[in-house]
Amino acid sequence: NVPAGTAISWAFKARETNALSLFFADSTRYEAKKTDEFYHADTSLLRSTGYQVLLANENFSSENPIQYRIHVVPDLYPEIQIQEMRDSMDMNVFYFNGMIRDDYGFKSLRFYYESADATTEKPQFINVPFNPNQSPQELYFAFDFSQFECENTSAIRYYFEVGDNDAI
Repeated sequence: NVPAGTAISWAFKARETNALSLFFADSTRYEAKKTDEFYHADTSLLRSTGYQVLLANENFSSENPIQYRIHVVPDLYPEIQIQEMRDSMDMNVFYFNGMIRDDYGFKSLRFYYESADATTEKPQFINVPFNPNQSPQELYFAFDFSQFECENTSAIRYYFEVGDNDAI
């Protein structure tokens, strides 16, 4: 089992072999490169697949190749659940608590806000502190909307965004 997008490297030590190939279920073929005593091949995979190792020299080629299967574990989207509560003493202050989770950790956690009638301006954001390697984890955040230049808080659009740490 490997996570989706993992760089996979093979190193084969083979005697009396002039060529070594990896042939995948989707018809992709990788010719391994020979260095010193080893044949090397590299790729990255996004889905589970079967593959065959084909050997050849001047006298034979693999008629019964060795067959393998790699199970790729997909990288799931991060999840966020938020509850909000308005301060009973100051109606411009909101408290947020919730949970964020992801299978391989996080890259970012941001609180975005903008005027509800904004059409061209990019929303402003605040980076919310979090532990990138802990999942799941609780989230606590407070925001005072009175610092936003708007007549009332009902005219402000706001949301959280959690960023996955994968490179896929």
